[in-house]
Amino acid sequence: MTTKRTSDPSTTDSPTLSSESARIDSTLTLEAIRSLAQVMKDFELSELELTQPSGERLRLCGRRTEVVQAAPIVQAAPIVTAVAPVQASSPPPATGKANPIDKSITVITAPLVGTFYRSASPESPTFTEVGQRVRKGQTLCIIEAMKLMNELESEVDGVVVAILGENGRPVEFGEALFQIKTG
Repeated sequence: MTTKRTSDPSTTDSPTLSSESARIDSTLTLEAIRSLAQVMKDFELSELELTQPSGERLRLCGRRTEVVQAAPIVQAAPIVTAVAPVQASSPPPATGKANPIDKSITVITAPLVGTFYRSASPESPTFTEVGQRVRKGQTLCIIEAMKLMNELESEVDGVVVAILGENGRPVEFGEALFQIKTG
C-alpha cells in the first residue's frame, strides 16, 4: 500500500510513508492511517482519498488481485416423460386436434412449458419425421425453458404418426406434441 500526501493537486512528487513515527500532518498519524487502511480492507475498497479543510489530500491505494471465478456449466439432463395410451373416451388435447381412436397410438406430451424445436439448430436436420420409426429413448425434439435445452425422448418403440408441435412455437405443460403408433 502506498500513501501520498499532497498540498497542491499539480504537485507530482509524493513522499512514501516508511517509518512508525512519521506524520503526514498534525491530524493524521501513522495509527490513523493504519485504521483507514483497515477500513479499506474491511469494506474491500481499492482506493481511499481524504481531503482536509486546509486543502491537503491523502490518498491510499491498495494492491488487490482480482479473482475471477468461472460460472459452473449446467447441462440439462434428458427429460423422460410418462406416456399413456389414449382412450377414445378422453377429452381432446389442448391443441384442439382430435384424439386418435386407435388404442395402439401413444401421445407424447410436453413435460414443461417452453419453446418447441424439432432440431438442435436451424441448420441441423430434424430429430424425427412423420412415418419414421423411433426407438425408446430416442430424442424427438428439444424444449427450451429458461435458456436450457431439454431433450424430449420417446418412451415407446413405434412409428411417428403425427407431429403436433410447431417449430419455434411455445408449448404448454401437458400439450400433445407427438403421436406414435406402437406395435
